[in-house]
Amino acid sequence: MAEIYIIAITFFDYMADNFAASTRKTWGEVVSQFTVHSSALSHKTLLPLFSPWRYKEVSDPTVDNGLDKDGNSYKITSAYHVRRVSTNLVDLYMIVLDYDGNRSLEQIRELFKPWEHIVYTTLNHLVNGKVRARVVLLLATPMPFAVFNELQTQMQQWATDLGADSSTMDVNRIFILPAVRDEDRHNAQSWHNEGKPFDWHIFEAMPVPPKPQKSNPLSPTKMGQGQIKLRPDDVLSTASGPVMVRDINRKISNVLCPFHGDVVPKEFVAVTKAGTPYLVCKKCGTIYMERAKSDGIMEGIAKIAERKRLREGMKP
Repeated sequence: MAEIYIIAITFFDYMADNFAASTRKTWGEVVSQFTVHSSALSHKTLLPLFSPWRYKEVSDPTVDNGLDKDGNSYKITSAYHVRRVSTNLVDLYMIVLDYDGNRSLEQIRELFKPWEHIVYTTLNHLVNGKVRARVVLLLATPMPFAVFNELQTQMQQWATDLGADSSTMDVNRIFILPAVRDEDRHNAQSWHNEGKPFDWHIFEAMPVPPKPQKSNPLSPTKMGQGQIKLRPDDVLSTASGPVMVRDINRKISNVLCPFHGDVVPKEFVAVTKAGTPYLVCKKCGTIYMERAKSDGIMEGIAKIAERKRLREGMKP
């Protein structure tokens, strides 16, 4: 590919890092970085990650600083970073697709042969015999955040049709950089395929997939059994602004339920005595936040993140 592409990319120190500052790189620099596996010496929640999105600049007057414990917007979070919330996204520079055992590496290589892309095997590649790999497609032009919201359903269907995990099309998703445990290094693979940058406008011509029919709506009792869960990184809309689920530490009223088609925020969120945030919806019942298996690790990371926030705020 003769033309030099400059893209925006955002790196995070670890999974719970909530502070974003996008940087510019050439596609060639990304290729060099993404085709080398680093040694995974830490738990996966402590490994560095990337986002294919560009975030707003700190100087942007529309930056969303997030909410404090009283539900009020932070005045300043950092002189160098914005909060990692979807309301601070600007545009998308790469499409990332994950494969979790339903395609061979040869099939993945053939599927994406026409397009400029990188593939690297992920941390748990070949664990229990499953081929796990990540595809990073270069976009011909950045996709604005508003357009992504309009085309997300078509993009998810496209990913499903290709046998990929459609959840990688979730907004504001972040991904672990190429890493491998030293004992598995002989299984790690990566490659760069030269081709055409992917034109996201093809999604505009795709029909919107029909919504699945709900035969028996879930009752509040079934909700309590965990069929639907909130994720810690989910961002809920409220009358006073967006709030991240894991940041909920008190009752907040006038919340928009994300699980059905209401447009008026009229539900509420709160937190249990054990510290688990939950949403109470008249239609869906009570929906609890899904707890990570390694809460101790995540709590430690949260403390590191808070120290980082304070340190960045004290920089001149």
